[in-house]
Amino acid sequence: MNSDPVADDNSALQLASRDGLWLVVDRLLQHPHVNPAADDNAAILLASRAGHLPVVDRLLQHPRVDPSGDDFGSAAICWASRCGHVAVVDRLLQDPRVSPAGDGDSPLCWASKGGHLDVVIRLLQDPRVDPAAGCNYALRRACGAGHLAVVDWLLQDPRVDPGDAGSGNPAICCASRCGHLSVVDRLLQDSRVDPSVNENAAIRLASSFGRPNVVVRLLACRRVLLAALPQVISRALVVDGDVLRTALRRDSLLRRAHLAMAVARRRRGPG
Repeated sequence: MNSDPVADDNSALQLASRDGLWLVVDRLLQHPHVNPAADDNAAILLASRAGHLPVVDRLLQHPRVDPSGDDFGSAAICWASRCGHVAVVDRLLQDPRVSPAGDGDSPLCWASKGGHLDVVIRLLQDPRVDPAAGCNYALRRACGAGHLAVVDWLLQDPRVDPGDAGSGNPAICCASRCGHLSVVDRLLQDSRVDPSVNENAAIRLASSFGRPNVVVRLLACRRVLLAALPQVISRALVVDGDVLRTALRRDSLLRRAHLAMAVARRRRGPG
């Protein structure tokens, strides 16, 4: 092994940072030729990703270290948020060089996608973080991943609009496509959510991706346009006929719609 601490672009410091060896990091930082900012500040990025708070704290105190790490000013905090290290996120937020709003609020989006509620809560305490950025991208990522606790917390923020369809892929569609029934239920409790948005995209996605329980839940919602039922019911029967038949027995509106479509098909004849 090479004993030179600056060999291989200061790899010794980077490995020690990655592994949380803060005493080794302390010793290496005393070497006059060790560059803690080498390889685009890889040392603090690795320490942030691994959640090693003592190492992150020591690196932040070095004048050559730049915790922003990229043009958006959020690389280290992105890794900490993505991996759910709330203590590291909190420490990085205390550094004025770190911007949690960089790259479309990606730290919040990464934390939301990962289901790291404690990180989401901490980020939302920072006034620079806009949870509605990117057409409510953080909420849509949480819905797509099925993290109900994160979805519920985001919905309590008045800046978040779960009915925003500006992206073409609103929150209800993200949850429906991925089959997260509990998230769909939670969204339907919000009056701002229209499950028939974009020509019933939510129910069409749930049907196409084989999510029969979500299909049935959406069919029971009176706001869903009946015009979408013929295609959806035929697909859902293929996916899971028993689930749909149970719903038809329980819901008079669905029974009437299903009967009307059966009559219409008989009138049209085969083909």
